[in-house]
Amino acid sequence: MRRLGVFIAGVAWLAAAGAQARPSLDPPDVTAPGYASPTLEAYEAALMRGRLAVAGGLTRALLALSNGDAEAALAELNPAIEAAPDLAIAYDMRGEAWRLKGEFDKAEADFGHVLAVDPSDVLALGGRGQVRAARGDLAGAAEDFSNALAQKPESRWLHELRGDVRLRSGDGKGALEDLLPLAAGAQDDPDIYEMLGRAWLLEGDAKRALAALDQAVALRPRAFVYFVRGVAQRALGDEAAAARDYDQTLALSPKFLAALVARAELRADAEDHAGAEADFTAALAQQPESAYLLRRRAAERFGLADYDGALADYDQALARDPKDALAYGGRGAVWRVKGDSARAIADYDRAISLDPKALPAVFNRGLLWLRLGQAAKAETDFAAAIALRPAMAKAWYGRGVARLSLGALKSGQSDIDHATALDAEVGALFQGFAPGRAALR
Repeated sequence: MRRLGVFIAGVAWLAAAGAQARPSLDPPDVTAPGYASPTLEAYEAALMRGRLAVAGGLTRALLALSNGDAEAALAELNPAIEAAPDLAIAYDMRGEAWRLKGEFDKAEADFGHVLAVDPSDVLALGGRGQVRAARGDLAGAAEDFSNALAQKPESRWLHELRGDVRLRSGDGKGALEDLLPLAAGAQDDPDIYEMLGRAWLLEGDAKRALAALDQAVALRPRAFVYFVRGVAQRALGDEAAAARDYDQTLALSPKFLAALVARAELRADAEDHAGAEADFTAALAQQPESAYLLRRRAAERFGLADYDGALADYDQALARDPKDALAYGGRGAVWRVKGDSARAIADYDRAISLDPKALPAVFNRGLLWLRLGQAAKAETDFAAAIALRPAMAKAWYGRGVARLSLGALKSGQSDIDHATALDAEVGALFQGFAPGRAALR
């Protein structure tokens, strides 16, 4: 509604200057300190100077737009345009009404009608840019806003609009160019600080992002701002603060999907399997076809020893994404626990064929080969795991056990020594193994 207010104020200013002349006037900054919105009488007086025959209808349309009533605005604007078909400001206003209704073809046609006569019309360029942005044509929107800014480079309205589409395009640097000057003159504008936070995140500066988002939260706490701040907190490594922000997001908006998934991932990292499983389940209620969510919930159910539930989720995930190496690796672990070594090996093989860098599958297959007495195959898999992650203590220990079983006593002991230097407790995973004896307690 704030942008609509700026558009409406701009309509009045253009009308006051004369509908025929159509000078390039920028909408006034309605958020600036000391700015007072014109009264309806002032609007009406301005419009009367523009075109007496339709001034009343345009004034009523302007009031309807200010109330977000596009239908009422159209009821006034259609006859006004019939009476004065060359009145560009009426097309600008009707384009805005169509945009509010979501009838983008009609909105773009009206803005295009104005631009065919005057390609530099700031309101028409800005209006068409917003239509294009709503349709996902971010490049076209940015072009319109840039063309409008060429006429009026000091326009806060247009810089904010272009900053927004640059953000949505992933252009953090461009967004900052538009938004940073706005922040200096809009210290009480939460939207600007929110967008700045997102822009700094795109540029990889989580510290500056957090500072901007703190301002946005202080000015107007909203679910989305808490969520984005949680992303910044997580990027800075403060997972407790990130969790609090995700909690706050979900307190305000319980079905905020991205927050549910982000909190679930945090809980999974902390091995809070019950909490993570609950969040992934809530997310799946909104996106039941998501292979990613099914796979992630399966892993948490495995952590809860709900092996049948995990298996069902992995099956569904693979039905939706048959090339998900991590799902095959996870399902292989379920089959191993359930005692079906053949199926486990088959799933590990499939995972590794899809992604030779699928570390969990590589290590777990090595562990299973060790259990099955296949020390040479186990050694190969553990060596591959070490190549993928040289600091993986359990891979070093596993290769050491495999080598000892193969009679390579010196290299085997060296691997075990290296493993315990990395992690003194790593041997607990291999308590049931002894050289030459494949038994896992």
